[in-house]
Amino acid sequence: MQIKIIALLVALIASGGIGTGAYLKGYSDGESDERLAWQSKTDKIRADASEQARQVERTQQEAARNAIQNQLTEERHVAATLRADINSLRERPPRTVRVEVPGAPTDCQGSTGQELSRPDAEFLTGLAARADNLRAALNACYEWSEQESSE
Repeated sequence: MQIKIIALLVALIASGGIGTGAYLKGYSDGESDERLAWQSKTDKIRADASEQARQVERTQQEAARNAIQNQLTEERHVAATLRADINSLRERPPRTVRVEVPGAPTDCQGSTGQELSRPDAEFLTGLAARADNLRAALNACYEWSEQESSE
């Protein structure tokens, strides 16, 4: 009879251990499944956010590329206009040296720039071209800034 009681106790202890082990195994498997599901969700959120950031970056790069392209186009136009203007100034007379005599009438014939000497006209034409290039650069900055602020 003692052997039956000992066998019964051993059987109860063994079944309790197996039951507890099975419960703990199921619990940890469920915990792992939950962790995997959570990991999958966060990975998807990260991937979506990363793709959205890449799309925003592509849009910003396209805006910057367009602004730079517009600036370069305008600068090429300014350079062509400058060359044409300087070529048209070749027929102007050189600068004359004038001696100022108090009380003598000036021989200034107008104030339209038609009377400017070749070096003076070339200088002013170059200065105007430089101002046009700066304006083109400023417009490119404005264009890019407006694109950035509209997003």
